[in-house]
Order: sequence, then C-alpha cells, then structure tokens
Amino acid sequence: MDSWEGSNEAARVRALIDDPDLTPIQETQFRRKSPAFVQFKYLIKRSARNALRNKMVLHIRLAQGIILGLLLGLIYLNTQNRPVNVQQQNFSGALFFSAASQFILAMISVVDVFSQERVVFLREWRASYYGLPAYYFSKNFIEIPIQIVVAIIYSCINYWLLGFRRDAGRFFIYMVSCMAVNMCGFSVGMFLASICKNMSAILGAIPLIVVPTLLFGGLFVNTGNSTVWLRWIQWLSPIKYSFAATMKNQFDGYNVDGKSVGDAYLKDLELGPFSIAVDIIMIFVIGFVIWLAAYLALLYSTRKGHGGFKKSASVKAHQAGLLGAPDSRFAQKSKEANKVHLPPVSL
Repeated sequence: MDSWEGSNEAARVRALIDDPDLTPIQETQFRRKSPAFVQFKYLIKRSARNALRNKMVLHIRLAQGIILGLLLGLIYLNTQNRPVNVQQQNFSGALFFSAASQFILAMISVVDVFSQERVVFLREWRASYYGLPAYYFSKNFIEIPIQIVVAIIYSCINYWLLGFRRDAGRFFIYMVSCMAVNMCGFSVGMFLASICKNMSAILGAIPLIVVPTLLFGGLFVNTGNSTVWLRWIQWLSPIKYSFAATMKNQFDGYNVDGKSVGDAYLKDLELGPFSIAVDIIMIFVIGFVIWLAAYLALLYSTRKGHGGFKKSASVKAHQAGLLGAPDSRFAQKSKEANKVHLPPVSL
C-alpha cells in the first residue's frame, strides 16, 4: 500500500481526480471500427484456434472421408471384373452414394458447427466488435479447406478400389465432382444455420431439402419420364448434376470385352443434355447462390430480427451525450488551485 501511495501512477490518478480535463470532446475523437482486413485477420486466428482446439470433431470429420471411402471401395471392390449388368448396377450405386454422402455429410457438419456460433456472432455484432463480412469470410476461410480435404481423401481412396476406369483425367473429374457437391452441401448447411434459430428447426428443415434432391438425383426415378409438373426439381438438385457428371465420366464410350455397353446405358437413364463440364459448373453455381443467400440471411438477422437499428440508435445517443460542455459540477473547481505537479514516469 505504501509503495502504491508513493508511486508515479498514484500521483497521476490523484491529478486526474483533482484536476480533470475539461476540454470538450469533439466528434472527431470518437473511435472508429478497425478496418475490415484487421477484423478479418483476428477472426481468422480465432476460427482456426476454435477448429484446432476441438480436435475430436476435426478428427471425426477427417475419419468420415477415410472410413466411408474404404467402406464404399471394399463393398464394390474390383467391380470392373464382374459381369456387365453387375458393373452397371454397382457403378451406378457407388456414384450415386458418393454424390449423396458428400452433400449430406458436408451439410450436417457445418450446421453443427455454425449453429452453435450464431448466437455468439449476433451478440458480438450488436456490441460492434466486428462486421458481418469479416466474420462470414473468415469462417468460410477456415471451414472450406477442411471440406475440400475430406472430399479429396474420400475420392482418392474409393476410386481405385472400386475399379473405375484407370485414367488420370477421369479420376480428376470424379474428385472435382465430389468436391463440388461437398461445397454445395456446405453452402446449404450455412444457409440453414443462418435462417433457423435453433437446432430443432434445422433438423426439421433438413429432410425438406434432402429428400427431393435424392428422389430427383437420377437413380431412384428416371427424371426424363417423371411427372411433368414435378420434373423441374431435378434441375435444382446438386446430387443430380454430380451423379450425371460422374456417370458420363465412367460410362461414356465404356466397353467390356470389346463391346460398347456404356452409351446405351446412359441413354436409358436420361441424365440430361449437358456435358460433364456443364454439370460440374452447375453444382458450383447452385452452391454459390445458396452461399450468397446464407450471407443475406445473416445480414437480415442483424438488421431486422435482432435489433440492428436499435444498436445504431444507441450508439448515436451515446455519442450525443458525450458531446458538448462538461458537467458544471466539475467546472466549479479552480484548475489553478488544484493542479498537481506530475513527476516524470519512468518507462
């Protein structure tokens, strides 16, 4: 206690109490938000730390790619050595499962992570800690690479076990298709977590999205001959585009013992008129539109549903209260009579 009383810091505190600074506050002195790139930098560090801190969740997500890749590859092991009708059935089932599993698992994983942080984000946004763009892009900057790695691991394992065509170009198309539908599922998960306030609502909304995309995915129903007034749903299904791209990649010009068996099979399935490139591009387009919709849904939550305008009004009211002349009670003291000589502060 005696050390504090005789310290330079104590003298500075007494000086501020006895002789407050009565210079009026100017509007230019109000602190502004940090630039967006500064917010982005710190939020990336926090998102990365959160992702690495929960190692169990990270390991499980990576294990999904490994285990499902091995499971699918071992179930359909060396399908290329089996009869033609078995090859057609096995390859079709495996490719559809790849598209569906990558879409659904990516959606569920991001829903679980992002829905827990939604309340924290809204609270910190109302406190003006950072802006929505910095948070949204930093979150995606950390999560998207994880999803890509999972898709790459999955496709690298099962492609060669299944016995698909031994061609580097076709393998690359298969891997990109898995990545594309994975990214689309990620976008859907972000959108659901943005518009739903709790996990119960999300779990209720998931079947409404998953079931139509599966039914019109190209395997369960021949979409070229389905109910006319429902047929348009197929063009909104990322699973359909992924399945179509990988099926064309495998069966286009596919021969068994010198006999063409792939082209006729593709024609019977009626998977659409698009090329492989267009199918994959459409997956990315759908994913980007949904990803943008997720951002707009969060923006709506901050501006309308969670007091965005109230926050702006309270900040303005607080600033208005700080402007102007100081309280008259402080002005009653004579500065000259109460001035305290401040000893130099040693650094």
